[in-house]
Amino acid sequence: MVGPTIRRFRGGLLLGLVLSACRNVAGPPSSAVPYAPPPMYAAWWQLMERCSGREGEFHSIHWFVAPNATFDLEGETVQGAYYPDGDRIVIASGQTRDGRLVRHEMLHALLKKPGHPRDEFLGRCGDIVVCVAACLTDAGGPLDTSTTAPLADAASMTVETVVTPNEAYLSKYDGWFTVMVTVTNASPRRVRASMPASDQSVRFWFTGIGDGEGRNLDAPLALAPAGAAGSTRRFVFTVQPTGPEYGGLVPGSYTVQGVFAGKSAATVPFSLDW
Repeated sequence: MVGPTIRRFRGGLLLGLVLSACRNVAGPPSSAVPYAPPPMYAAWWQLMERCSGREGEFHSIHWFVAPNATFDLEGETVQGAYYPDGDRIVIASGQTRDGRLVRHEMLHALLKKPGHPRDEFLGRCGDIVVCVAACLTDAGGPLDTSTTAPLADAASMTVETVVTPNEAYLSKYDGWFTVMVTVTNASPRRVRASMPASDQSVRFWFTGIGDGEGRNLDAPLALAPAGAAGSTRRFVFTVQPTGPEYGGLVPGSYTVQGVFAGKSAATVPFSLDW
């Protein structure tokens, strides 16, 4: 039996400007062409079902890609759009693997209504989906991330790990799944998370009998979860067990443990089967 190995994973929060929208309009731009959703989309869909509390049929969505980096939607320049008529989602060229953009449109498809409810786009699914420009306006403005709140050590935060699905199969969607590390302010006062220079990262570990152990070494610096008690920040990683970028996890039983700035979450079970 081969001994455990260290694997590298990439993921986390993206801060680039990504525009998306949802409108009750006739249909996608005429230049958009259908495309088959990559297997990772199934894992993203399950993640969106989990954060939104809504269930939907993934296979009912019809996917289109627009040929340019942006496209027009009723006079607005966007990179993604959901069209309720026919359950159609259009993603701009070059953005089909942008998880936060794609998941934004998935959330529209699950909600089945226009607009950007604050509780959904900045609340339950905050950080999991992108919300800028029109989304922020619809949602009532950005969250308060004041830099004047007192600093608190990461040890005072509540750190949790969420694996979706927690049982993956290589024969189904190529085994793709997501690992999410959440960081919640557990104190009754407004705080920011103090990031020690020695451990400015969000990462996760796999430990198990399947000869796989994983660690993320190159996540971006974590953003401070500024705000009142209960405010939460979320860091999403998408994992393909057999992909060269992700280390080739083999079938077996594992535990997964997220870490935020040196504070470890409780382990959660995960299994990978054929």
